[in-house]
Amino acid sequence: MVMGIGVPSASPTGNAAKKDKSRRKGASDEEDDAQNEEWVEPHSECQDDSGGSDSPRGRKRRKRRERDRDRRGRRGRSRGRDRERSRTPVRLPEVDRFIDENNINSEAAMKIRALSPESQRKVIARPLTGDVQNPSKVMIARVRELQNQNEKSKTGSGADFSLWSGAMLGAPPEAAIAKYIEENDLDDSAARSLRALLPHNQAVAIHWDLSPYKNRSAKFMSMAAALGNAPPFPMPVPPMYGMPPVAGPGGVPAMYTMPPPGLGPPGMVPPMYSMPPPGMPPMMGMMPPGR
Repeated sequence: MVMGIGVPSASPTGNAAKKDKSRRKGASDEEDDAQNEEWVEPHSECQDDSGGSDSPRGRKRRKRRERDRDRRGRRGRSRGRDRERSRTPVRLPEVDRFIDENNINSEAAMKIRALSPESQRKVIARPLTGDVQNPSKVMIARVRELQNQNEKSKTGSGADFSLWSGAMLGAPPEAAIAKYIEENDLDDSAARSLRALLPHNQAVAIHWDLSPYKNRSAKFMSMAAALGNAPPFPMPVPPMYGMPPVAGPGGVPAMYTMPPPGLGPPGMVPPMYSMPPPGMPPMMGMMPPGR
């Protein structure tokens, strides 16, 4: 009986202990929150006094940011004015007079004035001849030619190599091509077709006489298409030593048929193999001299 009575009485005692423990835990949490609130409030007050937006230090910091922003804005505006000033075309009196006297259209005039003053003077240095049918196109071609020359001068050694390789391939100089385009008043399509030819064909094309034709650009393009991009006449292959000579131009044997220096005609033993070196016996199969 005692055992039965003691078992049911243990349950309420354990529940009461758990409730007391939870109450104590809740009270401790409330105390911690109160302590945290007490610590945060003075800390925020210190922030407001030292560096907040309404404090003297905060006002100084805000003024400094505004002053830096104004400086950056002024620098950006000055750079923008400099760019606009650099894009503004430079008008020279002699260039304006050249444009008016030769009846240059607005497109060509704008391209000329977009150049530097020195480049403008270079472009108008050569006078336009009386047989030029479209002076505006000629001036646009001059501007393009000058720009290409400036680009090549910037590349340096690459331009020198291209000039050297073009000369080795028989290509005419760029000045000769530009002069031919200008003298014959070729349009952009004809000029591109001329520059698209192989170097040896360019050397042929710049000697064509287009003066009898009314539409020189169309005639040039048809002749350039007929000329095509055929490779130059191949060089004769040098024959091997001992082979029959190949006739060169005019029936004269090529120079490659001559034997090398120190060697006789085909079938003759070279003299260097008939005599052994001084002080050495003859090689096997060779008779000494005089036997």
